[in-house]
This record gives sequence, C-alpha cells and structure tokens, in this order.
Amino acid sequence: MVAVISIGFVWYKFFYWMKLFTDTSFFINLLSRTFSDRNFRAFTIMMIILICTFSNVIYIFNKTRGVRTKDGEFWKDFKDYDDEGTINDQIFTKDVPSDFFNAFFYSYKLSLGEFDTEGFRGENEMFLWAIFIAATFLLQITFLNMLIAIMANTFYEVLNNQHTATMRERIEILSDFRLVVRWLKLDTEFQYIYIINPLNADSKEEELKAQLTTIKRQIDLTSSRVS
Repeated sequence: MVAVISIGFVWYKFFYWMKLFTDTSFFINLLSRTFSDRNFRAFTIMMIILICTFSNVIYIFNKTRGVRTKDGEFWKDFKDYDDEGTINDQIFTKDVPSDFFNAFFYSYKLSLGEFDTEGFRGENEMFLWAIFIAATFLLQITFLNMLIAIMANTFYEVLNNQHTATMRERIEILSDFRLVVRWLKLDTEFQYIYIINPLNADSKEEELKAQLTTIKRQIDLTSSRVS
C-alpha cells in the first residue's frame, strides 16, 4: 500500500512539473480551472445526488423482489426458471459485499453506458425498464451534455488568457522554492518579478486617445478661466 501511494505521488509530481512547458501548462491550468469552477462543483453534487436516487430505487427493487411469505415469515431469493433462464435474479452483480454500494456502482456504470439488463426479468420488470430509460436520459444524455458545456466554457476562458495562465503556473513553481531561496540568501538583491509586455497598435492608440483627452480638458479649463 505504501508503494502504491508513493508511486501515485511520483506521477502527481510528474504532472506538476509539466507546468514548466508552454504546451502542457495550458492543459494543467485547464484541469485545475475546471475542478475549481463553481459550476463544475455544483454539477458534481447534482450528479452524485441523481446517481444515489437511482441507486436507492434499484436497491429497494432488488431487496423486495422474489420475497414470499411462508408460515408468517419472509423468505428471500425465491427464484423461478423458464426456458430463457432465471427469473427474479439479482438486478446487479455483487462486486462488493454491500448491496447498497453494488446498486451505486450499477447506477454509475449505467451513466457511463454499461447496460446490464439481464437481471430485469421477473417482478417489477416494467418498472425497472422505466427506471432504466429515465436513468439513461438524465445521466447520459442530459447531465453529460451539461458537463461538456461547462468544460467548453472553461476551455475558452483559459484559451483567451493562455499566456497569462502559463506565466502564473511557472511562478507557482518558483514560489515552491521560496524557502530554499531564503535559506541560501539568494533574495537579498531581488524581491519582485516584473513582467514586461510590448505595446501593440491597440495599446498605442488607446494611449494616444487618453493623451488627447487630457490635453482637451486642459484647454477647456484654461479657456473657462480666461473668459
């Protein structure tokens, strides 16, 4: 277990150092901005709630199907058989001992496109198919397309500020070594990092307009005093 955690941190550090390169830093910044997006967090909460909703319904159907009373007691796992196989079998596969987590994993896999419907045959089969249609429509079609829209919005925001975001990621790496810099006393001659960007045509035009506006105000003020 320690080796697994250690190798996980090694690969995390590998991805972290990808911030140094221009091309890969864009994707690292995109990933961090996506996870920190408020809309993405709200989507994740709603997605988990929706998966739990279908998990609870499937869990109850699985617990109550195939139950019969015998001598005043309830008997579970009452199964029938026909030419096609077992009726009233488990709706989901037992991946873990807990049936609730099995139902949760089943709903999660259903949202990803794994359609395991062999256990539907038996009691409440029509209700199970109705739940299946509702789950695929909401989890796959609706919510996943909402996720694509949220990620696309974040992508264009990061793309428009790609240069600034790349510089920010590099500065964050430099800030990780601030303790080493102070310990070696390398910060005695400098304390700040300056970013100098060349002026483009638009910036020069805006600066010229600002200067003309200032001159015009001075002329108006002088003429008002003279009059």
